[in-house]
Amino acid sequence: MMPNNLMDSANWKTLWVFSITLLVLTGYELAKQFVFGDKLSLWQSHAITIIFTAALSAVYFWAFFRSRELNLEHRKNVAVQKDQQEKELTLQKWANAFEFGAHGMVIADSITNRFIACNRAFARIAGRRTEEIVGLDVHEVFVPTERANIDQFVAQAESAGHVSYETWWVFRSIVTTRSGLS
Repeated sequence: MMPNNLMDSANWKTLWVFSITLLVLTGYELAKQFVFGDKLSLWQSHAITIIFTAALSAVYFWAFFRSRELNLEHRKNVAVQKDQQEKELTLQKWANAFEFGAHGMVIADSITNRFIACNRAFARIAGRRTEEIVGLDVHEVFVPTERANIDQFVAQAESAGHVSYETWWVFRSIVTTRSGLS
């Protein structure tokens, strides 16, 4: 079934290919007549035309399939880029939730027991700037009597992926206070 719309892209491509082929073959026949004149037999003329047409078709189909390959490759690249952008957006949302969350949150390395990251709420609770906390040993922000529990909290966080608890904090001014931490 042919589409009703003559302006359809596929119709224009077909018309374009037909027109180019017509021009190339007409030019070929004129050049063949100019070069060989009447020196070729009918069989030789047809054989040359068949070879030329086959070569022209091979080039056209190679170009057609190559353009389809490039189009598919382009679509895959666009899909990969879109997926990457979505992942980056998701990571940015999680980073914002961490950074601007109302609850104090930290990320610590369970092997070195050092803070890798903390949010503003945690820094406010600890009475320090985030830059001061990152790199500290986790025991340094807790009062000495609570430090024994910290290893247990770290082990719980490592096995469960997170832990929530209340503890006493050592502020910069050596004042202690009790607060909840997630």
